[in-house]
Amino acid sequence: MLKFIRLIVIFGVLAIGGGILLFTGIRDKIEWDKPHADLETMTEKDLYVGRVVEGEIYELWDEFAYTSEYETTLGIKSNERTTDRYFALPLEYSFSGDNLMFVAVSSRKKDELKVFEVMEKETVDYYDNGIEYQEYTTTHFTGKVQRLGGEYLGFFKEYVAYIMGVSESEASDYYVPYVLVSTSGAGGIVPLIIIGAVMTLVGLGGAAIVVIRKIITGR
Repeated sequence: MLKFIRLIVIFGVLAIGGGILLFTGIRDKIEWDKPHADLETMTEKDLYVGRVVEGEIYELWDEFAYTSEYETTLGIKSNERTTDRYFALPLEYSFSGDNLMFVAVSSRKKDELKVFEVMEKETVDYYDNGIEYQEYTTTHFTGKVQRLGGEYLGFFKEYVAYIMGVSESEASDYYVPYVLVSTSGAGGIVPLIIIGAVMTLVGLGGAAIVVIRKIITGR
């Protein structure tokens, strides 16, 4: 009996895990096949979790947060390295409106981050130092919308309040609580669907065989 329960649990966990992967993959595939939100024309109303955004970034503002990974030995941190970095992006349409509207952008791609750093410096030079360039750096960006929460939302709110010269309670008029997470494309979606489908089938099939054998043999 104990062996029967253990096998049912193992195959059940496999089926549930596979189902989650399968659902996630199908959902992402559906979103990827939809028309992407255009960075040059989109407004905050076009954003929702899972939406794919794509287009040129013409102006990128300050880095306001980052994540890091590290190893610990006897409670001592070592080999710390920065992974994701978060920047403030003014939505293009808002430059022609009454107020700027910001959304967060994050990336962990080294080459892309180098471009972001250049764009950030050009923005600081222009607005803070009055330095103008003959040609400004732009970059093509593809990403997925995720909700910005926790301390990262707090950092973002503080930054927007500071840069717009308003209180944190008023800052919500100038940002949307989302982050556009850089992605390399849809290449990983199909393998995810396949893995999820295989795990689900193995889990359900294995559980069915165990139950049938229990009914027939009593073991």
